[in-house]
Amino acid sequence: MGCNNSTLDGLPAVALCRDRCRFVEEALRQSYAVADSHAAHIHSLNTLGPVLSLFFRQFHHSDDKKEFNPTRYDSSPSPSPSPSPSPPPYVNYAPSPPPPTNSAWDFLNFFESFDKYQMPYSPTREHPPPEKDTTNFDSVSRGEPLKSKEHTHSDSPKGLSEAMKEIQTLFQRASRSANPVLELLDVGKLRYHRNIAVNPDPCTMMHTFSPSNPLNCMESSRMYEGVDMHKGLRRANLSSTLYKLCIWEKKLYDEVKGGEKLRMLHEKKCRQLRRVNKRGADAHKVGSVETLIAILATKIKISFQVVDNISTTICKLTEEELWPQINNFIFRFLGMWKEMLECYKCQYKEIAEAKSIDVSSFSRKLSNSHLDEVINLKSEIQNWNLSFSDWIYAQKSFVKALNGWLMRCLPYEPEEILDGIGPFSPGRIGAPPVFVVCTKWSQAMDVLSEKNVIEAVNGFMVKVNELLEKHVSDHQQNLTVDKELERKVKILERQEQKMHKVVQSRERKKIPNAREDNDVLLRGDGDVVDILSFQSGLKHIFAAMERFTTTIACAYEQLCQQIDEDNHRLG
Repeated sequence: MGCNNSTLDGLPAVALCRDRCRFVEEALRQSYAVADSHAAHIHSLNTLGPVLSLFFRQFHHSDDKKEFNPTRYDSSPSPSPSPSPSPPPYVNYAPSPPPPTNSAWDFLNFFESFDKYQMPYSPTREHPPPEKDTTNFDSVSRGEPLKSKEHTHSDSPKGLSEAMKEIQTLFQRASRSANPVLELLDVGKLRYHRNIAVNPDPCTMMHTFSPSNPLNCMESSRMYEGVDMHKGLRRANLSSTLYKLCIWEKKLYDEVKGGEKLRMLHEKKCRQLRRVNKRGADAHKVGSVETLIAILATKIKISFQVVDNISTTICKLTEEELWPQINNFIFRFLGMWKEMLECYKCQYKEIAEAKSIDVSSFSRKLSNSHLDEVINLKSEIQNWNLSFSDWIYAQKSFVKALNGWLMRCLPYEPEEILDGIGPFSPGRIGAPPVFVVCTKWSQAMDVLSEKNVIEAVNGFMVKVNELLEKHVSDHQQNLTVDKELERKVKILERQEQKMHKVVQSRERKKIPNAREDNDVLLRGDGDVVDILSFQSGLKHIFAAMERFTTTIACAYEQLCQQIDEDNHRLG
């Protein structure tokens, strides 16, 4: 008397809800990936500087020693860095005040027309308080122009050892600039498991919003503030909000699927009633069919109401929690990228203006301790390269999944044009700012390429490999090779192969146009892998990082301008 799942899953409404579940779950998983990769990259920035400084110190002339002044780049006092510092602690900001409650968003309504769709309020962005141990993050997080820190130059070129110390300080400054973003991420918490979203425990998750009393959605949404949803999560962040959306999207999917099953059964019984009336069946049989039809109609009506209430709850979560968090997230990313851009500019200038070192200084025979330093350098460079690639890849994947979910929350019908189907623009249909901004965010991340940075780092590692292989070969010929040293070299080789496989796999997933653009850029920078010295190799790395951060900072600047325009337009 029912219908099978394959038939139900093929229905448009059910398929749409299933896609929404899939995208919001992917956004949640990628938000965790962003958090982990962000923390890992911050740590790699802190650990790379000391290793680079120690490596170059071994091959530099001892007469090039000057007093190092760390305040040249950072006006705020900070403790002396340790060689391997741990990721910085979190600073909890106070939660932003609740936004106005007179919103009329209509993400998914199967039973009303799009005419009811109204523009919501647009929340102002959250301004974090200044931190004691940072530079001017409070201003850059608001998108204000960053005040460059001027260099003081002596008449003679700076020694390489001194330049490397200042490059180390700049790495630490870049690491600190990422702290405000880290505070918005879910790092080190009990993580989401897919079974939780598919089969949520009503006692632990659904008690806050009661579908049987959806009029209390506004009060219930405020109850989420401070709820211990992840055994340690003390306030809402992007991941916790996406977790709640996963729960409600799964509830919506189940309810829509059940409602469609009732509707199909109702249609079947209506056809049966027409047949028995046509055959002139007895009144008792006709009456039983009519009674069943009436019961099904009542259940369908209740299902419609539950779907509408769940949709309203999802809208409130998106408007009152997700959008302010995205807003703040974007502005803090802008501040971070601006600060990092200044750091990489200064690093390039430091290495470019330092006294040149002779490649022949690398030709002398190295001791086992020196070879250990070369191995450590290669390991840290590989770790930094992979953490950077993971970091950017996670950001792209997160934004793509988040935008994919949002786009499936809009009532959109493809527009036919002469060349086929026109591109979808949320702004053209009067969608709220979160849809417009996230669409532009996704488009900006799609065209972003970190390949030049990765190739520049790989080029530097070519020179490190040459140095390492030469001296390991010399030790092998003299039968003085250390077994532990040999083991470390093999581990590095396996790590390098693994890293190349990861990068190549990600490149294959990119759209063809993006790959073609990257190939053109690489052909234009063909000397990246043709390094004349270690010093020029570092110059290529910092130049590539400067170009990359310039591109991504401009993209975030445009997103922040879009948010400001929406805030001004909506008052």
